[in-house]
Amino acid sequence: MKRISTAACRFYVEKAIRDRPGAVVSLAAAVLALIGALAGLLAAAAQSARLETEIDELRRSARPVSVQSRNVPQLPLTDFHSSQLVRALDRVADATKTGYDEITFSLDPATNKPFLRYRASMTVSGTYPNIRNFLSAIAQDIKFASLDSISCARAGIQSAELTCDLTLSAFYRKPQHG
Repeated sequence: MKRISTAACRFYVEKAIRDRPGAVVSLAAAVLALIGALAGLLAAAAQSARLETEIDELRRSARPVSVQSRNVPQLPLTDFHSSQLVRALDRVADATKTGYDEITFSLDPATNKPFLRYRASMTVSGTYPNIRNFLSAIAQDIKFASLDSISCARAGIQSAELTCDLTLSAFYRKPQHG
């Protein structure tokens, strides 16, 4: 293999600079970009290794938490009486001047839960402020009730009357047998 002298290398470099200065600048920029990319890759690999080490240490030091060992406060749910919910809905509708009909009730058969969930689906009619007041009064008057869904529509753009289909759930204490 033939060795190239430093004088010959210098000659070719000077000739390239003289004949094609743009190509030399582009080549130098590409070499610098490659060096920068390699430095960034090495830094990212080092940081990744450091983070993996920290994650392993955290996994080793973490102790599992048992769900049964936590003290979960019991909610003071009331006893289940379906007529109470109907009377409460009547009171709220009268107080807010909101009409409701097409009401259906269903008791969820969840046997593994420590509470009863009583669902009520209904159609509510009224102006927007009345329906908002109706929902607010339900939240205040019926303890442990939540709004599951609501969908409203109106007959036309000029109509102020809304018709909303809503579903709410009321939660009660499960009776203790035995």
